[in-house]
This record gives sequence, structure tokens and C-alpha cells, in this order.
Amino acid sequence: GLFAVADGMGGYAGGAEASRALVEIMAKYFLRMEEIRKRREGGDETATIENEAELLRRSIREANARIVIKRGEMPDEFHNMGTTCVSARVTRDVKGNAFGIIAHAGDSRAYLHHPDGRLETLTLDDHLVLLTIKKTHGEEEALRIQEIFDNSVRREQTEMQLKDDPCIQPWMIAYYYKHHSQVSGAVGFKPDVK
Repeated sequence: GLFAVADGMGGYAGGAEASRALVEIMAKYFLRMEEIRKRREGGDETATIENEAELLRRSIREANARIVIKRGEMPDEFHNMGTTCVSARVTRDVKGNAFGIIAHAGDSRAYLHHPDGRLETLTLDDHLVLLTIKKTHGEEEALRIQEIFDNSVRREQTEMQLKDDPCIQPWMIAYYYKHHSQVSGAVGFKPDVK
């Protein structure tokens, strides 16, 4: 299957339009992913999981392009139009084992639910502070810091916990709390989306 959450942004009309565009495009690409899976099951060695992952990326990029065009056509009505996205393609590898492909943009997240009940965050929010940490210290460290921000009840608690953390620069905690809801990687905000 293909599962997705598209959380629209930019007011009801713009957010709803952006979410709808993303889901419609993903549905079209899902049919192509299924064709690849069926070819793989039939022994076609050129029908890889990487091909399906590329189609998932393309679906988000195509939706991004459509939303950017719509924003340009109606700047007064849709000036902040966009959507966050988290999606999971569940497929099978050549041996028939279940395989998951995750793609996301913005701050909609994917979690792995472990048998012991624990949730593990798989995706990093597209937030300036977290992306800066990822660039300088790696994704594992950025995910660790994201978890600390998530679990802290108050800013003071976060400051105490991260006081001597080598990943944190002086401006980061204040900036994160002031601009917590600002994401840089939502679908439809820029001509290109990662």
C-alpha cells in the first residue's frame, strides 16, 4: 500500500487545495509503484525497490511544482499555500519480505512502533535549528535533539538539559522556541523540495 498524511498550511482554502493536489498525484504514482512490484514478483530484475522509491520522490516533486504554479496564479488567495507530508510505501522485496519506503517534507513525522510499545522517530523536521545540527553533527544527533525538544515541558527544562551539549549553539534554543512552527521544507513553498 501507500499511506500518506498531507497536513495543509496557509489557511483553509490553500491548505486544503495543497493537500488534495499531493494526495491525487501520489495516487497516480501508486499505480505505477504497484506495476513495478508485480513485475518484480514475476522475476523482472530491473523492477527494483529503488525504482519505487524514485516514484515516491517524483510524486512529491510533481505535487510541489503544481502547488507552486497555483500559488503564482492566485497569489492573493493562496500566498501561503503548502502542505507538510509524510508517506510510507509498503512493498515486498525479491524474496517476498515486507519493505518500507518513507518520504517526508515539513514537520509531519513517521514513527516506528516497536513490539515493546516504544515509538522511534524516523524523520527529522525541516526546521532551521534541526537541519543546522544535522549538517554539522549528523542526522542521529539532530534526531536526538529533536527528541529532547519534544519531551521538554518548558523552555527552561530544555536549556538545562542541553546546557553543555556540543551540538547546540547559543542561538538555537531561543530560535527553536520562537519559531517552532516554521518549517523550511514543506511541499509547495519553494520551486524545489527535498
